[in-house]
Amino acid sequence: AVIALAAGAGPRLWLARLKHRRLAAVRRQLPDAIRLVAGTLRAGASLPRALAEAARATPSPLGQELALAQREQALGRTLGESLRALQARVPCEEVQLLVAALAIAQRTGGELAAVLDTLAETLRRKAMLEDKIGALTAQGRLQARVMTALPPLLLVVLQGIDPVAMAPLYQTAYGRATLVVVAAMLAVGGFWLSRIVAIRV
Repeated sequence: AVIALAAGAGPRLWLARLKHRRLAAVRRQLPDAIRLVAGTLRAGASLPRALAEAARATPSPLGQELALAQREQALGRTLGESLRALQARVPCEEVQLLVAALAIAQRTGGELAAVLDTLAETLRRKAMLEDKIGALTAQGRLQARVMTALPPLLLVVLQGIDPVAMAPLYQTAYGRATLVVVAAMLAVGGFWLSRIVAIRV
């Protein structure tokens, strides 16, 4: 049963971790890419041309996503449709802000380069604040992991030291009920500890 659960949950957990790392990389690259788009617009290029230049100059994963948006336009999609598809593929607040800024600027006019510069500076400050919060809460996250892992590790150690004394914990109804209660308390405690140290900007 344990192997089956691990085989079923392992790929999903690994995929979620890869998705989280990809989104984090996009967030780091986005301010520089937005500044590049703003500079290209100031040089007299159109918005599609500026996005194409950003796709060429930005490494993956953001460069890959921008290049895909360019290929979608080449196949007949409008710029707005390709940007909405980009927002669906990269579900993070920073990309939503970029797509919203471009859509509003296209509808109402105005100095798009200045808007993008302001957005890039805002995202850069947001990333700096998130990094600072991450450093300040690192100890709390480590404590949460240690406190959650300590009871199972202690159970394994005690089982290895004196399996006879630990046998009633598995062979009696009271012992099994105790294990269920402890597991539930660990799950609830781990959840609330993770929520306490998860500060969103």
